[in-house]
Amino acid sequence: MSGYAYPELQGMIRQALKALASRQVFVGVSGGLDSACLLHLAARSCPPEMTVRAVHVNHQLHEDAGTLQQACQILCDALSVPLDVMTVEVDRSSGRGIEAAAREARYQAFNEVMGAGDVLWLAHHLDDQAETVLLRLLRGSGVDGLGAMAEKRDAAGGFRVERPLLSVSRTQLEAYACHHRLHFHDDPTNEDMSLDRNYLRHQVMPLLMARWPQAAGAMASSAHQAREASALMADWSGTFLETIMPVPGVLDIAGLKAQEPAARRVLIRSALARVKLPMPPRARLESLLEQLEATGNALPCVVWPGAEARCWRGRLYLEAPATSLPPDWCVEWTSGVALDTPLGRWHGELLPLLAGPVPQGQASARRGGEQLYLRGHHRRLKTLLQEAGVPPWQRTQCVVLSVASRPVALIFPPHSDRAPLVADHWQLMQAGWSDGLPPQA
Repeated sequence: MSGYAYPELQGMIRQALKALASRQVFVGVSGGLDSACLLHLAARSCPPEMTVRAVHVNHQLHEDAGTLQQACQILCDALSVPLDVMTVEVDRSSGRGIEAAAREARYQAFNEVMGAGDVLWLAHHLDDQAETVLLRLLRGSGVDGLGAMAEKRDAAGGFRVERPLLSVSRTQLEAYACHHRLHFHDDPTNEDMSLDRNYLRHQVMPLLMARWPQAAGAMASSAHQAREASALMADWSGTFLETIMPVPGVLDIAGLKAQEPAARRVLIRSALARVKLPMPPRARLESLLEQLEATGNALPCVVWPGAEARCWRGRLYLEAPATSLPPDWCVEWTSGVALDTPLGRWHGELLPLLAGPVPQGQASARRGGEQLYLRGHHRRLKTLLQEAGVPPWQRTQCVVLSVASRPVALIFPPHSDRAPLVADHWQLMQAGWSDGLPPQA
């Protein structure tokens, strides 16, 4: 077959390859038609100084999983493209649906293959984009959701995801695969009408396209405009948050209330994204906006899966669900040795200013009445916490380090930005929680 068939597709892929900063591109292959076309185009268009690798994730979800993997291998052998195969276990009990669970397992596998700076090409096309817009619309998504799939984005693992076929229709890819006689295998789950996307693909989209032939393109155009609007909102909210968010996840309520309700929603969502917390359902968000009017010493709390919000002393706190230390929690502790707590793992080297042995003692929850010798005086921990403006629900998450039954340090919970309080004549070095927070000297 001629290498110059479908020059518009090849030209598109060549331009995408030229734009890559990396000298290597990974192509996600499922064994189906779409990814077979993308891999064929990439291998045919790749310049000599670049390399193409294929990645297949075997989800083991049905009896044809092995056949799909074999189809990937046959295609890669024909194109002389190396193939990485990752076999995963999909958590069917997550409660989020099989599609979401499979996607999570897939990206975990991608993280094992690719590193920071690598580029992964996925074969999503115009029809996929239109289906995604419809799904998001039916789920009541906002502007961010209606933006559907981005052409380029950075994945959590540090690699970059690109979709160079997002403007190409399924019909064009079918014709390309037929012309080049590409080897692929149809995934049998694509015919499962119990899956929302398949129902839209086979039942809804044909009706829409029969009446409005440009429906898929129009929906993809709307998604592009939604992404532009979302980007503008993100720029504005990011700039404004700098003025009302003194620390991540803590917003000044007065500054928030000075904005219109629609702007408040955008700012809260943006703040949640900053601290990587899930977005609330609309009803929960509206309840949160109502709680902004709370006054006095009340501690209104709005909870949704994976997050909660509290108003206290003029500030809105957005946090992961609070976990208090059990009142009777107490374990042995040695300076410089990792300390496992109900809140996570903490590490730190606490040393006396005067030479002495490596201190050992206890780590415990606050029990009340403890004092810390600080700035030449014995100060009650309760008073220190009040003076520091630590919210009440965070006070039950503090860890007390004691040596010879005397408190020598107070450690704040992982989500706090406060450095530990350390007694006079002691010094704390290289301390922090093992969730990626920077050490505090």
